[in-house]
Amino acid sequence: MASWSKPETFKLIEIWSDEAIQEQLEGCTRNKHVYEKISKKMDEEGYQRKFEQCREKIKKLKQEYKKIKDKVNKTGEEGKKKLIAGWDYYESLDAILGHRPSTEPAVVIDSGSQENVSEHLFDDSAEGDSFSTLDSDCKQGLSPKESLNSNSKESTKKNRKRQADILQETLKDIVKQIVDSQKQSDENFARLEEKRLR
Repeated sequence: MASWSKPETFKLIEIWSDEAIQEQLEGCTRNKHVYEKISKKMDEEGYQRKFEQCREKIKKLKQEYKKIKDKVNKTGEEGKKKLIAGWDYYESLDAILGHRPSTEPAVVIDSGSQENVSEHLFDDSAEGDSFSTLDSDCKQGLSPKESLNSNSKESTKKNRKRQADILQETLKDIVKQIVDSQKQSDENFARLEEKRLR
């Protein structure tokens, strides 16, 4: 994959920072369609990037921003200039992400399949199992702005419930895998014991 030039990265950030794009990313968990729009806009600006590349670059920018932001919070204003001097994108990303409480989840669960469940719960690039399926709000024709602004407390509760449902389903899958694995082990042991006794 070709590396991103500074002008290309700034154009991606500019497109991604658009209020309509931000609302769509916040309004729907399944967001392939949003990154396809970003990719199309990049193409219109003369930069051919697939939606996967745009999503991955944004994810990496957010991770780097979070890392620097955490250091800035620890060092204060004195260290801030040093920390952000070497990274041209900090101010642009701070304008987009600075108001958010955190860009990284506090909870990480290893499901045994090396899948980071927290990414599915909190990362706006999470695909889930049905990558092209839109959230129910999007399916019902509500604009993300209407959905988010209708009642922020209610939206927060819905998001938490949705996250809890995803977590519960994931945990059920993990338990099922463990039970199936144990059952298989018991059957194998019984066969071996049967052979031994013959």
